[in-house]
Amino acid sequence: MGRSRPTFRRGGLGFLLAVLAATGAACQPGPTGGPGGGADSPPAADTGATPRPDPEDLRRVSKEINQRVTAYAQTHDTSYSFGVYIDSGIGRVILETDAPAAVTERLVGADADLVQIRREKVEDY
Repeated sequence: MGRSRPTFRRGGLGFLLAVLAATGAACQPGPTGGPGGGADSPPAADTGATPRPDPEDLRRVSKEINQRVTAYAQTHDTSYSFGVYIDSGIGRVILETDAPAAVTERLVGADADLVQIRREKVEDY
């Protein structure tokens, strides 16, 4: 009996090899020594990482900014939009607004290190 040959459809293995060759992933050796540089080496220290804030601090800051936003909206005739929430994925309170920096600085206050401002109009759907 004859042997059957494997067949590959277009875009299968040839496509994968083309992607690996184009990116150089198949030819690039990994690091071999030093911190984080190989299977036997300890992982490198993550010196650029900031510690995650305490969830209780995030809840406190979120509540305070919500109160400041409410007070601002009640005392100013404004067309700015505001949204305040906690993004646990990045460990920050998010302030979405189309208000200028002078307004957001007052709303955030001393808690700027726990807040990320996203400058966009907030819309209800």
